[in-house]
Amino acid sequence: MRRSAAALAILTVGTLVAILLWPALVHGGVLAHRDLLIMDRIPAPRSWWWMGPDLGRRLPVFVPLALASDVVGGWLTGRAMLVITLAALGAGTFRLVRRATGTTSSMRVATTTALTASVLVLCSPFITTRLSIGHLTTLWAVAALPFLIDAGLRRPTDVARSGAATMAAVLGFVSGIYSLVVILAVARRRRAAASLGSWALRNSVWLLPGMFLQAQGATTLADPATFRPRFPTGWGVLGLVIGRGYWDPGAEALRGHDVVVAAVGLTLVGCAALGWRRASTDLRRITGWSLAIGYGVPLLSAAPALSTVHGWLARTPLGAPLREPHRLVGLGLVALVVLVSLGVADLCSPGRADGRVRWMALAPVALLGASSWLLVGALPTVHTRLAPLPVPASWVEAQRMVSAEPGGVLALPWSEYVLLEIGKPRVVYNPLADLFGPETLASSDPQLGPPVNESADRRAASGAAAAAALSSHQVPMDLLHRLGIRWIAVLRVEGVSSLDLTTSADLQRTITSASLDLYRVGSTPIAEARRPLPFVVTGSRGRTDVPWTWGWVGGGAHETPEGLLAADGTAVFLPAVGTLATYGAVGAASIRRYRRRRRRPVGVRATVLQPESGG
Repeated sequence: MRRSAAALAILTVGTLVAILLWPALVHGGVLAHRDLLIMDRIPAPRSWWWMGPDLGRRLPVFVPLALASDVVGGWLTGRAMLVITLAALGAGTFRLVRRATGTTSSMRVATTTALTASVLVLCSPFITTRLSIGHLTTLWAVAALPFLIDAGLRRPTDVARSGAATMAAVLGFVSGIYSLVVILAVARRRRAAASLGSWALRNSVWLLPGMFLQAQGATTLADPATFRPRFPTGWGVLGLVIGRGYWDPGAEALRGHDVVVAAVGLTLVGCAALGWRRASTDLRRITGWSLAIGYGVPLLSAAPALSTVHGWLARTPLGAPLREPHRLVGLGLVALVVLVSLGVADLCSPGRADGRVRWMALAPVALLGASSWLLVGALPTVHTRLAPLPVPASWVEAQRMVSAEPGGVLALPWSEYVLLEIGKPRVVYNPLADLFGPETLASSDPQLGPPVNESADRRAASGAAAAAALSSHQVPMDLLHRLGIRWIAVLRVEGVSSLDLTTSADLQRTITSASLDLYRVGSTPIAEARRPLPFVVTGSRGRTDVPWTWGWVGGGAHETPEGLLAADGTAVFLPAVGTLATYGAVGAASIRRYRRRRRRPVGVRATVLQPESGG
């Protein structure tokens, strides 16, 4: 029975994953829509080295993805990552729900409700929206959450040191927040300090780089009020239960149908209320915390009286990850689905003395029908956004030319997001930074209000000044040379579609096409722009386009007015050593604990895992 249930779960989850990702799986090209940008080569984030300017972005799990893309290519790596993420979410939900319901229900009922839960999670508007706009760190956090809850149920006093907690830490700050909620929910008073210390150690892989980048300053963030949940109608509040209410309603995968969505949400709340009665004490504690924070924080941030408190918190270094509170809905969604499954299992239990009628056994069928409706409504939007972008030949040639003559690249237009009209028009994260590598100087302004610089890159002000001058058909050669700019890349999009820099004798247009123009800056000597490995600059005239940060020793270094570091002799970037040491310590501690658990006597292991056998 267990093998057939596992096979059925694999078939169901695999089919759903294939349906969701179908365009990306059958067509090659760049995956690009909003924050989803996966090109042939995935760049390693400089923030992983405490180096900036990626303030929290792509930290830290993009490092192994970048290494894998160098071997098998970014297109295959990105698609494999999406498949594994969704499959892990479905499989983890199935495993958790079957264990939770198997203690009080038959194996047949437990398997049915577990399959229903997996389908519901994967079809929820929260997942389809985040998938279609490329919020990968949020998807990873939701995928890790079932394993975290399961670890909290089986090992409540030791969940902070579990493999699930380590996995959540490596996946980034959103999953780190999710794991902190689970740990606080099950922590005993006498072990609370040890649990928090263990959590901090594992999450240091993103905490420490984030602290160093925050300490650099030179950042201004967009107004947190922009990112509060949006509810166009009163019914939309109930839609938050399944993931509606994203701050940009036009970005949601499932739009409209507010009344039907509210009815589905209200039904889930009712089933969850039934499931709460059957939940164990530990499960109530974990799901209670998750529901309170996952739904409570987004709702409070949208409340007129309390929104100012959220805005103040989101402007602080510690509260910055909560700037978009809607990402916490995934925390409540998984907890809600577990309770819903317990409620559905209760409805399906036959032979009850309270006279429950047989047709209650159709509850899983009704829930599967609602999940299918949610998927069908969102699928056209998801497929449109996941349709790969054909790579123009001019992009490939420009990448080859810049690689042959490395140097700083100024990316225009000066905007973090651009409207590409290659294939179907789409708003995407500016692809030039990924196309040309870490020396690219690009904007981090999302253009959601007054101009801001949402990165730790101290070159941003100089880059904005250079971009403004070029847009006015003036070429600030002195500033370009001081910035170490050797190339200027212009995407042919709205705002710069008519920009022509050939009027300057100091710029040579090497590529012109319908989507990209590439200019080489004049022959005036430019200090060599080193790639951010191995963080060593030699020579009295050596200069790097890395923004100012801590850790330069040896001959020392000084910051130039443009926000660059000029080395005085030999300088070594030490924070990179600290990052490697942090990763090594976390990895060694996890391996050691795993080996210790493997060496435990059989009797002890049986005692520890006794709750698992009930599922």
